[in-house]
Amino acid sequence: MIISGLRIEKVMKTTIRHWAFAIIAWASFIISFFLPAFGKIPGWKAAIIASSSWQQAMHGNLLAIHFLLLTFANPLILVSPFFLAGGARDVRFVKCLRGLSLAATVLVWLFLAWPLAAHMGDELGIGYYLWASSFLFLSVASFLQPNPSRPAAVQTT
Repeated sequence: MIISGLRIEKVMKTTIRHWAFAIIAWASFIISFFLPAFGKIPGWKAAIIASSSWQQAMHGNLLAIHFLLLTFANPLILVSPFFLAGGARDVRFVKCLRGLSLAATVLVWLFLAWPLAAHMGDELGIGYYLWASSFLFLSVASFLQPNPSRPAAVQTT
């Protein structure tokens, strides 16, 4: 009994931590859209401006392609509550969220290499860093999420 009590206590602590990181991720994502992301442009306007990169991306501009790829990270935050809730019952949800959040985190933070290499790092505002951090928090939340226990296989004789 003590062993099962310790197991339940450990799962509860992990669950509380993973939801805390998820809430921090969602809050920082929302707040980032109202803070300056690039220059004095707030995050929500920067997201709209991303649509103007299609023409440059079609001509092979790698920075524009990367900028457009960043927009695919935003829906992940929006659907992550469903992944986190579904992950309590299905291992596939947990694995999917972990992979997607890690990929989004790498993609978002690699964007820093472009402006910093081009000496544009001063143009990035606190909103960008908070937005990028939201994906890091989501990744931590997904890796802290306990794996659902699989039901025992029923033996037929």
